[in-house]
Amino acid sequence: MKEGIKRIFRLPYLVLVLAPFGLMAPVFLSGQALFWGTPVAQFVPWWSWAWETLRGGHLPLWNPLLGMGAPLLANYQSGLLYPPNWLYLILAAIGGTPALAWGMSLFVAAHLAWAAIGMALLAQRLGLGVLAQIISGLAFSLSGYLVARAGFLSINASVAWVPWVILGVTSLGGVVPKLYCLSFCVGLQLLAGHAQTSWYTLLLAGMWAILWGMVNSPPNPQPEGGKHGWWRGRIAHRQSFVHLGRAIFLFAAAVGIGFALSAAQLLPTAEYLQQSQRASAVDYELAMTYSFWPWRFLTLLAPNLFGNPVNGDYWGYANYWEDAVYVGLLPIIMSVYAIINTGKRKKGQSPEISRKLSLTNDQAIVGSSFIDRHSTALVYFLLGIFGFSFLLALGKNTPVFPWLYRYVPTFAMFQAPSRISLLGVFALALLAGIGVETWRRPKGRSLYWARLGTAAAAAIALGAGVAALGAQSYLVEIKPSFIRATALAGFWGVGVGILTLTAPRTSLVANTENKPGKWSLAVITLVVTDLLVAGWGLNPRVDLDFYNKPSPAAEEVRIKAEGARLYLSNRTERAIKYDKLFRFDTFYPPLSEGGWRILRAVMLPNINLLEGIPSANNFDPLVPGRYARWMEELAKADPELRERLLNLMNVSVVEEMDASKPYGVRYDVRPTLPRVRWISCARSARSSSEALELVLSSKADFDRVTVLETREVSQITNCPGESPAELNIISENPNHLEVQIEAAVNGYLLVADVWYPRWVAWVDGQPTRILRANYLFRAVEVPAGKHNVVFTYQPITFYLGAFVSGLAWLVVGLFIYRRRRDS
Repeated sequence: MKEGIKRIFRLPYLVLVLAPFGLMAPVFLSGQALFWGTPVAQFVPWWSWAWETLRGGHLPLWNPLLGMGAPLLANYQSGLLYPPNWLYLILAAIGGTPALAWGMSLFVAAHLAWAAIGMALLAQRLGLGVLAQIISGLAFSLSGYLVARAGFLSINASVAWVPWVILGVTSLGGVVPKLYCLSFCVGLQLLAGHAQTSWYTLLLAGMWAILWGMVNSPPNPQPEGGKHGWWRGRIAHRQSFVHLGRAIFLFAAAVGIGFALSAAQLLPTAEYLQQSQRASAVDYELAMTYSFWPWRFLTLLAPNLFGNPVNGDYWGYANYWEDAVYVGLLPIIMSVYAIINTGKRKKGQSPEISRKLSLTNDQAIVGSSFIDRHSTALVYFLLGIFGFSFLLALGKNTPVFPWLYRYVPTFAMFQAPSRISLLGVFALALLAGIGVETWRRPKGRSLYWARLGTAAAAAIALGAGVAALGAQSYLVEIKPSFIRATALAGFWGVGVGILTLTAPRTSLVANTENKPGKWSLAVITLVVTDLLVAGWGLNPRVDLDFYNKPSPAAEEVRIKAEGARLYLSNRTERAIKYDKLFRFDTFYPPLSEGGWRILRAVMLPNINLLEGIPSANNFDPLVPGRYARWMEELAKADPELRERLLNLMNVSVVEEMDASKPYGVRYDVRPTLPRVRWISCARSARSSSEALELVLSSKADFDRVTVLETREVSQITNCPGESPAELNIISENPNHLEVQIEAAVNGYLLVADVWYPRWVAWVDGQPTRILRANYLFRAVEVPAGKHNVVFTYQPITFYLGAFVSGLAWLVVGLFIYRRRRDS
């Protein structure tokens, strides 16, 4: 047994893997699945529909069931080209949607573990010891930022690559194979599907490259006397700039290769972005909604000070997860210790970190040498990153981010300024490792303060604990979460105090033993326990029957819709989604007897994909810009205009709230126009605004007239009255529609699907232009007679990107193969 424990600690990274899987074990070991929020409303439907499309023999390029049609692969957060996500498709092939959903918790744990290992290797590269590596890895991977957002699977996957990208920058050194390693990490993070995280990572990596280039420049020799001394100093100074420029160039080259590796995703996404509601900027109020609440700084010491939705008592600003930044009490104390210890260091005094670790020769030279010579620079750099990130994370609470939003490119492209706190969490995790590295038993006045602090923590834990257990009735004006969180923080504080009083008498860097002993085991146990307690339950689970059984309302809606679309108003959607089901104060609101089955019954977007029922609503992060404008106009339309717009949208079922019904909603049937229809009359519009105005104000019979954005149509043309046509849909799949039409007069074939630039059309095999009809939809001009009209989605940006990515992967692969063969 004793030998087994020793063997485990010869593999210190094992705890970095076991802790994340332990956090998610209640989900996958019990045969359950993640569901709350985006897993069921976005990721499972996307991937399930992608699998069904592939199984039908088609690429998952277009999604016809959401928002009257929208790009699927170009939807960045779907992450369909991220290689680890392909395993979801394998699970779907084995066990359908339930197996796919069950696998999410495993992949979340795997990415958390990957983040932990990357952070530990980065700490090792910088010259930190084994215990410091483990603490840094745990503080980052099990932080509130990563764990509370784990259900945002694109964020979970993207954040896992942050330390690996920084490690790649640290390892560059002008070595070509390591350049490709950084490119590989950048490329995979870009494929993971969260642009905001990738942008913040590249921002951090750029600053890190500058730091690395500056501090690793050849030292300037002291100018010697005589006529040559000044010139030698000038040459050395120029060499420093050359070294810095070289580091920046290598970083830029690696990023460029990373973009090439991910071009198959980036190019169609870039095109979609230009067509989307975010083409210019995110609305200011939306962008600033999730600004970091200043009071949440207190949660760096006690994460649940303002409650927790796991306990059903969160009462802070907005939601819990956007401001979750807890890294553990011991790591935050060690971060402060590292900063204070650096500040006390006298000028010219060499850093205390001088022990060389048992690494490879290259690692020993680069890693420990960096810490030996530049630990002060690193600490202040990390402190600057922490301050910079939280200054921006405060969003609307300071004038800084609003100014950047208005005047600096990219800052208006994202919502939730609080998410840039990722950089602060990263900095704290590394600072914690540096603090642990120089941690030693206090003496003198430091010993006095350590004892006093431990006693104070014990008093806080005892007092708050007693209040939580029996004195709550006397503290009615104090939130219960305050008392519980304070008691728990006091408890962890006692643990930190005891560990400090029993720490080695010399710092870890002065200890020649490179293996964690009993004291180190206690440190690891405290940190793991603290972070697991803080993160427990933050990712709610549900039985697989939730995904396995069809929606209780699916058959009813399918019969009533008769192939047309379902619609629920913005007001109804928000009331069901945020007031009834996905409430921010609790993960477990009171539900009907059906439990969470109600979530499947109410057919929120994008859950309708699981039933294969088309919806006019869309919960994708990106939607076509005209679609967003149309839905805004629909939300504020009067009843008459609303009915006219719903007709044009091919909506035959409207969902409304009704407390008298079993699941709190009812599905009202309404007459509608066909999705594919023949129009013999047209009105022209010179611009999109004119077309929308005509649609919103016209009282014309839209069964006979359409508004086309073209100057080639006169105001009213070819209106012979009733001009029936025979239409037959010959074939249809997500990327293709073929219609046979026979009409007595010239006219237009109108399809009530969203117009998008990469759809092309042919009439009897001859290419024809797809016109914008009624502001939002598609139409083609068809002459009288019998004809075949074919619509096909051909995103050239995807095919071009796939060629670039394929070529880039081939070049990188051949280079790695030749290097291995030669070695």
